[in-house]
Amino acid sequence: MFLFSSDKSNGMLLYLARDGTGWLDSRLVSGSPPEPSSMSMVFNWRVMEGSQVCLWASPLIGDMPSFTPAFHVCVQVLRSGMPLDELEAKITQDGKSRLGPLELYASNEFSPLVIDQYLTRVRVLYGGQIPDWTLR
Repeated sequence: MFLFSSDKSNGMLLYLARDGTGWLDSRLVSGSPPEPSSMSMVFNWRVMEGSQVCLWASPLIGDMPSFTPAFHVCVQVLRSGMPLDELEAKITQDGKSRLGPLELYASNEFSPLVIDQYLTRVRVLYGGQIPDWTLR
């Protein structure tokens, strides 16, 4: 579980489960818990060369009715030069990268209630089913 922020007002919260799935909140406001409208379901993640974790996730709920495809993001973990030994993350999506501080957490910060709300909304949009998103 980690929190990445490229500025002090917003960030990204990511939970990676051992089974290759997880949760992503890409519009997290500092000090606020994840919300279904800014969450994505991670349906596949892999460790890649160069200290990168690449993941594939569902579109945001607001983008789903237009059948926006799943998206791909890579996170590279780096040691910060200042202050020494702190972590930074380089987030790359659609050929664009951003760098910011990285915090690690020992547990999943996505509550079961928020996950249930997310899944309920997706099922409503897709006639009771969770879509089978594919890698692009």
